[in-house]
Amino acid sequence: RGLDGRASDLMVVLTKGKVRAGEKSLSAPRIICGFDRSGYVETVAEVLSDVYCMNFERCKILVNVCPEETKVFLTRVQRFQERLEFRQGREWWSAANVLRRHEPFAACPENFISACGQLMTVRYAMPDELIVEEGDEVEQALIIETGCAKVHRQTRPGLRGCPDRTGEVQDSYLVGGISGAFSFAGMTQRLATIKALTVCKIVEVKIGGILTLLDQYPDACQKF
Repeated sequence: RGLDGRASDLMVVLTKGKVRAGEKSLSAPRIICGFDRSGYVETVAEVLSDVYCMNFERCKILVNVCPEETKVFLTRVQRFQERLEFRQGREWWSAANVLRRHEPFAACPENFISACGQLMTVRYAMPDELIVEEGDEVEQALIIETGCAKVHRQTRPGLRGCPDRTGEVQDSYLVGGISGAFSFAGMTQRLATIKALTVCKIVEVKIGGILTLLDQYPDACQKF
């Protein structure tokens, strides 16, 4: 599985055979559509297997030809992956497991993480599509699980002589609400505009839902 640069894999499909991820044996069919590379688990074939891969560069070609159809396709693949997870259990690439790789969720108990998983939605942003816009109301915490995006923050009035801030972010990047001081109450508007440079897999969690769960799980609240 490719992990670096434009040759890194966006989607991997196991149609025949069996692979081992860590200590767990997984049989076909398996689909990994976007994954947080910081949580990658070495995955190797146990028997002769058929594996198909699509990297970001190839996906970009599809997007240039038929952007809307590509978005629909990726969304359908994600739904199929979620149905498999419901029957077979969450694997290392599950969107819910992405939370555990980020503060302040890392120390929270499994039942809290599972409950948060019910609040999560996954969407795909195509190249040049806005992920968030500066000044937008903050209602959800976002994680750019897979892909690369451009961040642009305009200079605030009164800061004359200071250039606008621009940079790039990629895999496993937190977008407001959870990061920093975890300012659920303090952050009300987005502080920067983020636009996708490649196909990006976006995990969204409603902040209001997390606050409700923290009331229901006092042990998690203390660790959070």
